[in-house]
Amino acid sequence: RSVGKRLYTRLFEELPKRGCYQAFAGIALPNAASVALHASVGFEHLGIYRDVGFKLDAWHDVGWWQRSLQPPSPRRNRCVSSRSGSASHAFGSSPVGRSFTYWTLNVMASA
Repeated sequence: RSVGKRLYTRLFEELPKRGCYQAFAGIALPNAASVALHASVGFEHLGIYRDVGFKLDAWHDVGWWQRSLQPPSPRRNRCVSSRSGSASHAFGSSPVGRSFTYWTLNVMASA
């Protein structure tokens, strides 16, 4: 398997243990290989933010994908990151109110 699939396999094993219910990926477009990778590990396309990402001296659309990790708990829970910081990290949990319930992954690899 590819490195990306191995990393996601491990991440999808770990995140539910930390109380996460959803994973989100943002992909700078066009990037057919990254889109195919995310589809192959169960992400579903949500939508596109137009002309919001700037890289390689050009503006790019950013597509968003989502994958459920486990059914939500009836009680409020936290998705706890092993890294401190904000969602601006490559891997980081994103706040919902004062609790964390999902994980974001910003994919900005070159097209």
